[in-house]
Amino acid sequence: MSETLKLNNTTGSKVVIAGKDFVLDKTASTTAGDKKLVFKYSVQIGDSIATDLILTIQQAILR
Repeated sequence: MSETLKLNNTTGSKVVIAGKDFVLDKTASTTAGDKKLVFKYSVQIGDSIATDLILTIQQAILR
């Protein structure tokens, strides 16, 4: 079964990676197309991230 993902009220939708909140970007997710959700994080001055965090899928890193 394959259906289009419909995003309604996504206020507050997020994932937490290494203690950082990545918020769902509904517009970017809709633009990205099938089977993709786009989460964004705003870097702050003085931010740090755990050194043991490893992203192994190059496509998961957006520039």
